[in-house]
Amino acid sequence: MSKSTPLSQETIDEIHQLNKQWEELMHELGTLKMNQLEIETRELYLKQHYVDIQDTKNKIFSDLSQKYGKGSVDLEQKMYISK
Repeated sequence: MSKSTPLSQETIDEIHQLNKQWEELMHELGTLKMNQLEIETRELYLKQHYVDIQDTKNKIFSDLSQKYGKGSVDLEQKMYISK
């Protein structure tokens, strides 16, 4: 047979405070995880964008090399300098 014992208001207040702190912690961890997921998603986007830019750059320089031979671009002079 179980026996019920009344708790003091101080103990009840401590338990309520502990529960409140626990809920705040869980909320903060949830927010942190959501932010982490957003960062990971943004990082994936930026990595793909990097690859796309590199592919475009490589295609431009490949096309220039096929057209004019091996060389480099001088943007100040607006010239392609063949080697």
